[in-house]
Amino acid sequence: YLTNATPAFPSSTHDRAKIDAAFEAIRQFVLPDVTTAVYESTILPRRNRGRPVDAVSVAAAVDKVKIALSATSQQFFRESQWVAGRDFSIADMALAVVAFSMGDVVGQTTLFSEGPLATWWEAARNERCVVEGLRSFTATASAVKAR
Repeated sequence: YLTNATPAFPSSTHDRAKIDAAFEAIRQFVLPDVTTAVYESTILPRRNRGRPVDAVSVAAAVDKVKIALSATSQQFFRESQWVAGRDFSIADMALAVVAFSMGDVVGQTTLFSEGPLATWWEAARNERCVVEGLRSFTATASAVKAR
């Protein structure tokens, strides 16, 4: 569990409000379509053996994610390479889940390849908590793809 005592949560009220706004934007406007893309591209086909990937549903979810990421990158990333603020935060952690899920699970590796998202992902993927946090997910994603 993450607590307010971690560096992911800034101490100033103003900075905390920016981080909370970014986190909520990612949670509400990006993650639902990421979940749909992952579900349609990996979970449903394996759950219902023989069911092909619903490419139309995956493409629709990916398009929605692209739009949400474009809006996110325009709204945030103003003070530094991080989503909101001068330091890596809980908002960056949420976006790391998006980057990993869309790239390593769904196979949409170009979503984080340009502009502020590319700069951000290059830095975020090297943060210790991201490396350690995604280690087991990376192994699972590789095993699922191999099936």
